[in-house]
Amino acid sequence: MRRLLAGLACGLLTLVVADTGARSVADRLPPPNTWFLPEAQQKQQRIETLAATSPDVALVGSSVVDRGIRARTMSTAGIPAYNAALGGGNAQLTAHWLQDVVLPELHPHVIVIGLMARDLNDHFQSPVREYLRSEGRLLQTGRAGFWLRQKQRLERISGLARLRPRLDEAYGGQDPGAPESASRNDRFGDLTFFDDRVFRAPNERRRAGLKEVFARFEMTRTLTVVRKALEGARHQGVTIVLVDMPSLEQDIATYLPAGEQPLIHEALRQLAADTGAVYVDGFEGIPAGRTAFADEYHLNGIGARILTEHVIAVIRKVG
Repeated sequence: MRRLLAGLACGLLTLVVADTGARSVADRLPPPNTWFLPEAQQKQQRIETLAATSPDVALVGSSVVDRGIRARTMSTAGIPAYNAALGGGNAQLTAHWLQDVVLPELHPHVIVIGLMARDLNDHFQSPVREYLRSEGRLLQTGRAGFWLRQKQRLERISGLARLRPRLDEAYGGQDPGAPESASRNDRFGDLTFFDDRVFRAPNERRRAGLKEVFARFEMTRTLTVVRKALEGARHQGVTIVLVDMPSLEQDIATYLPAGEQPLIHEALRQLAADTGAVYVDGFEGIPAGRTAFADEYHLNGIGARILTEHVIAVIRKVG
């Protein structure tokens, strides 16, 4: 009996020492990613820190806003702003992110939402599915099930439980210490990756990705989801600025059904009218040709400066 008790005590001591060591290691590592993208986790954490001093303006959208409208420039111009846009997303994901995180945490006076053909395809569902089932989103919105809540509680008290996700990432081929795409965002949330790029024709892998994004293009369901989110924001007293984001129309046309582009611009104008939003033609002031673009729909530094100044003027006008 004494041997059994001694063995149990020894095992318990070993576990305590191991857990203490694991806690020390885990505390020095960045937290495991629980959102669908590292950038979403970084921005959600940054939004939490900004909640007490909410910026006047929140930018939302996909990577075209992440990179194409600058919250830093707005803030420098006296309009405190944060770029909450998420690269890799689309308009349906933007609508959920707006309702789940941006509005309840930041309470902005103005929402600037940028949309374009790339964001509107009903059949481009993978980003939405990944977002909706991510642990971070389930915990954020109170939709986490019993086992996920228990896992979170265990990670709060146990160093071994906290370290395990980092080991899973490492053995899954990810380097827990490696810089993620989110590190390309500055403290205002702006994605700076395309600043110095001139246009480069996409390679075949990029073409394949674009064809997935635009495949079987339809936008009825997506516009309904976005309209509902914007109406909800409007009912909270938020001013909405809807930017029809610029793109290289001649290139985008190769991925859309014939005659679809005018319909997209008209649909965005109608969406703005339906939700009481201020419509902004993002093409205004953008030079013809490829000077302002890093690729078909991401603005480079030149284009971002022009568009941001345009949006600043609109926000000042609407108050």
